[in-house]
Amino acid sequence: MEFDVKSLEEKLNCYFKGDISKEDLGAWAKKAYYDILRGGYVEIKKIVMYPFLKTISTFHVKESDKEDVFPCSEDDVKKIRDILNGVIEFEFDVELSIPSQVYNMFKGRHYYDEEKRETFAKLRNEMMQCFEQSGKILSLTVINVQSGLNPLIL
Repeated sequence: MEFDVKSLEEKLNCYFKGDISKEDLGAWAKKAYYDILRGGYVEIKKIVMYPFLKTISTFHVKESDKEDVFPCSEDDVKKIRDILNGVIEFEFDVELSIPSQVYNMFKGRHYYDEEKRETFAKLRNEMMQCFEQSGKILSLTVINVQSGLNPLIL
């Protein structure tokens, strides 16, 4: 599934204009959220949306104390819109790691991909360099601009 922050902004704008329903927005967010959980987290443009999609993915579900299901509120969705529009500041940390031992265990096997391992290592180094230079990542585009790497797809 292809999506990015602009896609989420468009969906939110459509919802608040009345072009799509609460169910449509929630279903789209749920699909995107599960895409991240199934491996989309390696694409920078997707992982930055994780906390937003996790919240909005419950927007359309019916509340059930018995099943311990609680949807997000319209206020939560408005807050996410404000964060994306820069009205509210928001930070979250993402920590990803693939231990080198995993690669060493599978070296020489047909599904081991040295090039992907090197790409992950470069990405990590670029992110660390970006963090060291700025003290924190100031926007969603900093990593994309400075990394010089294409989004990673497994």
